Amino acid sequence: MGVVIIGLMLVAGGQLWQEKQEEETLPVSAVTVEQDNRTVLVLNYHKIANEHKSLSVTLDDFEQHMKWLQEYGFTCITPGQLYDFVANGADLPEKPVLITFDDGYKDNYTNAFPIMKKYGMKGTIFVVTGFLGVYDNYLTWDQAKELLDAGFNIESHTYSHKSMTEASDEDISKETVRMDKVNTALAMFNMEAVPGRKEGGN
Repeated sequence: MGVVIIGLMLVAGGQLWQEKQEEETLPVSAVTVEQDNRTVLVLNYHKIANEHKSLSVTLDDFEQHMKWLQEYGFTCITPGQLYDFVANGADLPEKPVLITFDDGYKDNYTNAFPIMKKYGMKGTIFVVTGFLGVYDNYLTWDQAKELLDAGFNIESHTYSHKSMTEASDEDISKETVRMDKVNTALAMFNMEAVPGRKEGGN
């Protein structure tokens, strides 16, 4: 079973940037594209807002993206489905797309959510778990729950957005313990996850 994953990060102006793909060891046998030429489109957003910031995509541009996906027959999938496809050979829709959001900004709920509902799209939001319900520009727990009930996935994007490559062993340990505690709360209403996420606090 093989898969070509096309990862795109959506930034200001609606531009598409191909993410640099680094080689990783996957828990499956190596295959060639000739064996299975299906592709999975992965779109990564941060903020959906009419702001002049590098990580923001305007509402009009975002709506055009969702409209295009609908018109060309794409079907949204979850990280769990993608993992199951790669690791176990599970089936995927003919045109699968994984729509993701990093950090868990409130505009993912106030701006992106209504547009995605309009076009029948669902996504996965990787939240900074320690920011939920704490800072005004991030999601609340109630908003995260509403998104989940609507078919979205809520996953962890660290506890405090600390850079793990620069953190001390002590800081990493504290971050992991904090993430484990918050992930326990997330797990109470997030029934689907990539295997190992809850155990590892990632």
